[in-house]
Amino acid sequence: MTRTLLGTFTTVLALGLLVAWTGRPPVTYTFQSTPNSMSVEGGSTVHDWSCPIKSLGGNLKLDTTATAEAPLGAPSRGQVEVPVDAIQCDNGTMNEKLREALQINAYPEVYFTLKEAQVSPLPDSGKAWFTIDATGELLLSGERRQIELPVKGKQLANGDLRLVGSHTLRLSDYGIERPSAMFGAIKTSKEVTVNFDVTATPNTN
Repeated sequence: MTRTLLGTFTTVLALGLLVAWTGRPPVTYTFQSTPNSMSVEGGSTVHDWSCPIKSLGGNLKLDTTATAEAPLGAPSRGQVEVPVDAIQCDNGTMNEKLREALQINAYPEVYFTLKEAQVSPLPDSGKAWFTIDATGELLLSGERRQIELPVKGKQLANGDLRLVGSHTLRLSDYGIERPSAMFGAIKTSKEVTVNFDVTATPNTN
C-alpha cells in the first residue's frame, strides 16, 4: 500500500512538473528604438541613396523550450511597426516625395507580422549566432504581401537579442509609384532594400 501511494505521488509530481514546464508562456522581447541601425536604400537615374530609419516598435515572442537547433526557443509570434515619418533622408525634397509615395496620411506606419519561423545554428559559430528563416506578412501603403525574411540572430551578454538582416522589395508590388523629381527626369529605382541591425530586450514582468 505504501509503495502504491509513493508511486502515485511520484507520478503526479512528475506530471505536475512537466505541465508546469510545457505550460510556461513564451518570453516576450520588445524592440528598442536605440541603439539600432536601420535604413532603406536604393538607386536613381542620378545616384544611389540611403535614408536612415530613426525609430521602430513591436515585440517578438520566443518559446521557452530550447533545443540544440533553437538555443533560445523558436519565435512563435511577433510584429514590427515602423512609422513612415521615422524614415529621415538628408534631403528635404526626398523626404517629401517619399512620404507622398508611401501615402503617409492614409498609411502612417509599415507593419511586419511574423507567421512562421525556423531556427538553426550557424556552422562554426559555437552556436553563438543562429539563423531565423521567417515567413510573415508585410503591410505597406495598404497592400499586404507574404514575404520570406532570413535573419541572423545572437543573444548578447546582457540578455538582449540582436537581429541582423535585409529585405529587397519591388515598389510596384505594393502599388507604390516610384518617387520622381525634375518633372520625372529623376526617378528612383524600381526596387529598394531595407537593412536592419536591431536589438530587443526581454520583458521582466
